[in-house]
Amino acid sequence: MPPTCDGPTCEAVSGSKAVMLFVGLYLVALGVGGIKGSLPSHGAEQFDESTPKGRKQRSTYFNYFVFCLACGALVAVTFVVWLEDNKGWEWGFGVSTIAIFVSILIFLSGSKFYRNKIPCGSPLTTILKVLLAASVKSCSNGSPSNAVVNLAISPSNHLKEVTESGELEKPRHQEPVPPPQTQLTNSLRFLNRAAEEKPDHKLLECTIQQVEDVKIVLKMLPIFACTIMLNCCLAQLSTFSVQQAASMNTKIGSLKIPPASLPVFPVVFIMILAPIYDHLIIPFARKTTKTETGVTHLQRIGVGLVLSILAMAVAALVEIKRKGVAKDAGLLDSKETLPITFLWIALQYLFLGSADLFTLAGLLEYFFTEAPASMRSLATSLSWASLAMGYYLSSVIVSIVNSITGSSGNTPWLRGERINRYKLDYFYWLMCVLSAANFLHYLFWAMRYKYRSTGKIYVRLKKVKENDWELSVGCSLPGKWILHWGVSYVGDTGSEWDQPPEDMRPPGSLAIKDYAIETPLEKLSEGDSFHEVTINLNLESSVAALNFVLKDEETGAWYQHKGRDFKVPLLDDVPDDGNLIGAKKGFGALGKLSNIIVKQGKSSSGSTKERKGLEEFYEEMPISKHVSGDNSVSVTARKCPETSKNIVSIETDLPGDVTVHWGVCKNGSKKWEIPAEPYPEETFLFKNKALRTRLQRKDSGDGSFGLFSLDEKLEGLCFVLKLNENTWLNNRGEDFYVPFLTSTSLPVETEAAQVSGKTPKTNQEVSESGFTDEIITEIRNLAIDISSHKNQKTNVKEVHINILQEIEKLAAEAYSIFRSTTPTFTPESVLEAEADEPKIKISSGTGSGFEILCQGFNWESHKSGRWYKELQEKADELASLGFTVLWLPPPTESVSPEGYMPKDLYNLNSRYGTIDELKETVKRFHKVGIKVLGDAVLNHRCAHFKNSNGAWNLFGGRLNWDDRAVVADDPHFQGRGNKSSGDNFHAAPNIDHSQDFVRKDIKEWLCWMREEVGYDGWRLDFVRGFWGGYVKDYMDASKPYFAVGEYWDSLSYTYGEMDYNQDAHRQRIVDWINATSGAAGAFDVTTKGILHAALQKCEYWRLSDPKGKPPGVVGWWPSRAVTFIENHDTGSTQGHWRFPGGKEMQGYAYILTHPGTPAVFFDHIYSDYRSEIASLLSLRNRQKLHCRSEVNIVKSERDVYAAIIDEKVAMKIGPGHYEPPSGSQNWSVAVEGRDYKVWETS
Repeated sequence: MPPTCDGPTCEAVSGSKAVMLFVGLYLVALGVGGIKGSLPSHGAEQFDESTPKGRKQRSTYFNYFVFCLACGALVAVTFVVWLEDNKGWEWGFGVSTIAIFVSILIFLSGSKFYRNKIPCGSPLTTILKVLLAASVKSCSNGSPSNAVVNLAISPSNHLKEVTESGELEKPRHQEPVPPPQTQLTNSLRFLNRAAEEKPDHKLLECTIQQVEDVKIVLKMLPIFACTIMLNCCLAQLSTFSVQQAASMNTKIGSLKIPPASLPVFPVVFIMILAPIYDHLIIPFARKTTKTETGVTHLQRIGVGLVLSILAMAVAALVEIKRKGVAKDAGLLDSKETLPITFLWIALQYLFLGSADLFTLAGLLEYFFTEAPASMRSLATSLSWASLAMGYYLSSVIVSIVNSITGSSGNTPWLRGERINRYKLDYFYWLMCVLSAANFLHYLFWAMRYKYRSTGKIYVRLKKVKENDWELSVGCSLPGKWILHWGVSYVGDTGSEWDQPPEDMRPPGSLAIKDYAIETPLEKLSEGDSFHEVTINLNLESSVAALNFVLKDEETGAWYQHKGRDFKVPLLDDVPDDGNLIGAKKGFGALGKLSNIIVKQGKSSSGSTKERKGLEEFYEEMPISKHVSGDNSVSVTARKCPETSKNIVSIETDLPGDVTVHWGVCKNGSKKWEIPAEPYPEETFLFKNKALRTRLQRKDSGDGSFGLFSLDEKLEGLCFVLKLNENTWLNNRGEDFYVPFLTSTSLPVETEAAQVSGKTPKTNQEVSESGFTDEIITEIRNLAIDISSHKNQKTNVKEVHINILQEIEKLAAEAYSIFRSTTPTFTPESVLEAEADEPKIKISSGTGSGFEILCQGFNWESHKSGRWYKELQEKADELASLGFTVLWLPPPTESVSPEGYMPKDLYNLNSRYGTIDELKETVKRFHKVGIKVLGDAVLNHRCAHFKNSNGAWNLFGGRLNWDDRAVVADDPHFQGRGNKSSGDNFHAAPNIDHSQDFVRKDIKEWLCWMREEVGYDGWRLDFVRGFWGGYVKDYMDASKPYFAVGEYWDSLSYTYGEMDYNQDAHRQRIVDWINATSGAAGAFDVTTKGILHAALQKCEYWRLSDPKGKPPGVVGWWPSRAVTFIENHDTGSTQGHWRFPGGKEMQGYAYILTHPGTPAVFFDHIYSDYRSEIASLLSLRNRQKLHCRSEVNIVKSERDVYAAIIDEKVAMKIGPGHYEPPSGSQNWSVAVEGRDYKVWETS
């Protein structure tokens, strides 16, 4: 027992008693800190964030969490204080101990009902690692060659849900997957180095997700810092306010209130206000603002800060009154009780208690909703850190005030024997001023803060009746959500998607090519942001799994699961790439056995047995998106020949009334002038200087539009937009300016032959030219032979192969003549030539044969809005790696941000950048010796207007086609053209290329792109949609240096196994190339598919056809085969047919050593594979391998494939053994890596 303390001074605790005291205090602090840090986030996670009801309940939880804290504080400052004063401190501590013990029992009793989430990794470690990595790399001289994009981890990767039984699941082991390219944001860019560059030490490796999570936390710190001052004010409740009350009359009737219990007032006020706030104020605010929360978290915190300012002002006024009473009673230096009730102090407690309620509850919910999922507990703990810092700051301010006011022999404001002599009113006014300045500081950050919109994707599998189930996919965030999905069938072993049966597709679904379906999610109720789609499953079908990704069409963002597709397995043995959701606990061996005996088929039945163990499940994955305020203005101008007028269309998605403030330009100046009438409706003259026209609202209600008909002699239109009296929108500080087209700017049809200059020719050149013409004629005759053989009913494959091989020999002979006659230039002649811009080189469309293609974008590249500029910065780097051709993304205005839904073909301002930036990019790559391909989407085009039946088939812009330009058999767009010559693309009107005016316009457009932009060739999208003969016309007109078409067709499978013989597949691609008369090559989808099967299942024997040749297009027509392993469709964030994970370098070892024109995906260049890819590129260039190189396959077995190319490069892929023969050739290892090796002759 401590010694009795009766006098004014007491014996200090010492020895073991002091140790016990401080250990107890630290244990209490540790326990309270742990509870307060984890309990708010744990409680909030019990509510379903994916529904409005769940989010409202979560908000109520935070209010009542503060209410319960107030209840506990009320007991502490009344009953416990009374026990300590009357029974002893041991009684107070004993009651607290019993209360904690009981609360633990109550908490544990609900364990089986909790939704527990186990954090994987320390948030503090992540923050420190990112900060340290960014700092180290900022200080080091890291070169761009070390650039690497690491695996991005979705928020769901940080937390693992626990089953309802309360048994903790261990996180499943995940195989390494290829790193998907994701975008680092431009905010806090100094942190980007942590993920952009490869670290010197593995412990400093940071993912993009980790960097972005740390950025989110750092952006929240200014808000957190602004609440410290409020807690500094709260500190006065337990210090000066108690001293004030001790000098006042603390009796209420006959009851004497101890001053230490005065904090009961704010506690009582919180207990009263919390229910009023939750049940009256918030519902009223929701009705008034028509928003889900009523008031935002930051508004709530702001209200608390304002109340703290008022509390300090009230405290100052109360202190003035208290000191006035003391002065009037002559008690300034007396210890007697002042004749004024202590209830005056309750006024400042009222305001401070209200401020605490608003700020603490708002701050807890703000940190929980805005913080990354992996850092919620840490973020909510900042609320209590703010409290601690506020109390500490209070003592610092008091010390500073006393130090300053006590200088020069003056009496300090807050020190002395009598509080009546304190300048406490001055101090409170000072706190009021500091709080007001803090509030202004808060406004600065709050107005710049951009909320993260957070929610969840959920997947629910529910049994309806015996064989009928429902799979529901939903999202809680507002947006225009699309489910992009496909299925895998029983027996499928690859990762390629298939389309589901017709009866499985929900209403409104559209087929995407032949591998996927897009289905819009429907809003569940009006005024709700919740969207959902339900897919009906019949267990008698042969569907083994569903694969999907979710797309928000408002932002163009794609949402995946752990960097891959979401995969919902319906069988036990579906391959797990770490992306399974709702995985079943097991079906035993039955499911696996059924795969052997059940035939694969999209309409097969009898597969119910293998689903015997199918179980219902519900699983959630958190997602977030930034809420942006981007709007657009679209302007199109065209010349109408019938009226000799310039027609200008202005469209915008800006909400509300929009007025165009405009004028016209004449005589080469941009001075505004007023044109002659007529004017559009609702046009008014403004001060004789301009016109104002109010745009008409669109029928859909999501924007406005206007049409302006102006004289053809005018040179342009100038305008700005007016939203209200104080809001004007312009073009980056300048007027919007629309130049009108003149006859000189229109594309003209070129002559059949183009003269590039008058150069004396020698007799030798003429003769060689004639000889090459003869070879070209012979090649064309052979191509005609192939076409004629196709009409015969006999098997002519042997004939086809022989003819194609003969074509290859003739082409190689012609190319060797071209190489031998190419003049060489001295440096002087080069410098002279630079003065004149060279004309576009006319070529066959197949290049030189030595091309190495780089795909210069991925599916997310449009997000930065400056992709062209970013590519310019990489030009020297890509050239140094050895690339000769760069494939750029679609350049046109597009409904989809990626560019593959083109609208106005002549509008080259896209999400990737402006037309000027595009031109600069092309010139930049030309300077480093790289040719540039444009991505031309010719199969389909999005319309500008609806016809009278509501079908979108009327086009605007310069190519203002009508419904005759749309094929007649497209069921969605009511075209009046001829029937399609290929497969339909269902998401946009399919263009009828049989129409003369369509072909004429497209040829003019391609020629204009060659001249205006400087493109050297084309990548042609979805060429399955129209006849290859039309492509020949377009190539003949635009004369590209290089062209390649995307002919993506399904390979052949039997019972889910890929067939060994894929001749039919590559024949279809060859047929298309042949239809173009060889004017364009095609992507070798056959080779990609066979590589998939060979590498994924260790079946390397697949890489040799029955004649010992490569089994893809590259084995038949290598000069027209563009080989690849990944692109923006198959990989990136779409992942429709992702290359087997971890085996990418085997794929590159194959295509970069073999004939054909290899293409390397952008994501792989800027990944961990960079150095290995660079070595293979260097080898291909060093050994002069080309598209017609000769391949000798020397080994093609289960676990190894080996080949010798042009007798100077040897390679092997697979885990099996191979070494090139040691003979006259001296082989040395050039490149090697995991399961691959490449040698070269020295």
